[in-house]
Amino acid sequence: MLVSYIFVLTLFVTVSVADDSNTPCPATWSFNEESKTCIKAFNDKKVSWKKAREFCQSNGGDLVVIQNFHMNEFVQGLLSLKRYWIGSRYNSNTKMMRYLDGGEVTPSYEAWAPRQPNNYRRKQECIEIIRKRGGLWNDRPCSRRNHFVCEKPSVKKEQKAPFNFNQGPCDQDWVFYKEDGMCLLYKDAANRASSSDAETDCLNYGAVLVVINDKKKEDFVRHLAIQESQTSQYSFWINVMKGKRNDGPYFFYWGHDLSSKHPLGSYRPWSNEDLQNTQRHQDCVYINSDSDKWKFDFCVANRSYSYFCEVNA
Repeated sequence: MLVSYIFVLTLFVTVSVADDSNTPCPATWSFNEESKTCIKAFNDKKVSWKKAREFCQSNGGDLVVIQNFHMNEFVQGLLSLKRYWIGSRYNSNTKMMRYLDGGEVTPSYEAWAPRQPNNYRRKQECIEIIRKRGGLWNDRPCSRRNHFVCEKPSVKKEQKAPFNFNQGPCDQDWVFYKEDGMCLLYKDAANRASSSDAETDCLNYGAVLVVINDKKKEDFVRHLAIQESQTSQYSFWINVMKGKRNDGPYFFYWGHDLSSKHPLGSYRPWSNEDLQNTQRHQDCVYINSDSDKWKFDFCVANRSYSYFCEVNA
């Protein structure tokens, strides 16, 4: 007889629950310091994954997205019942995670229970977090009814916006970034594309994918993505390419399909570990809300993200 012993570590997490008008979250919602968002587990409702997402959106947010251990630990501390939907799905064919912006990426964090995901009967795509299993995940049919966890942006009263977004001298729907005199157009999740298709679309405007050459501009476009998409979760391509000549070192440039390629400046906030772990042909770069580091991914069609186009004002 084979006897299996499963030890579940229960994590006790202190969460900050809003209880007055000066807190950044509504009453009964919890503020997460790392993501700067408000999070709530809804224990009085059991619905399908789709219905859960619609409910979260009707309350100014979306299903919670968990992309690191600290967020998983925080969410687990909010749970009082057994199973809760979270805001991601798993593609068992590609082994990639599909987040709320619709893009599929190789997950940077997973918390699967033993022998999961198993895509039982090929009908399990949505992901639930299970309190009694120490916050581990399980894949489950999206039509099944679960409790769920919502997440939405925090808002401090009388808090000054970090940037003043305006059209300036730019065309309608474009936003002016005065520091380098550029007009920016955000193509959200509904228009996500591969890096090369995004560049082609930008060229149709006489523009290119956004070039980010310092921290101030990166902060600007990150905040603009949040405002334009009305969600704290985002992933978008930027105008950086990685190349390599034979066995030589990597070199970096911006330009994509432009006739001339321009060497990348000194601002390149990716981690050396991420760079060394890149696979062959992971030559395109994107920015994701789960990290302050730039990320590498394949440039091919099945890797699709939002993007910014930019052109001189």
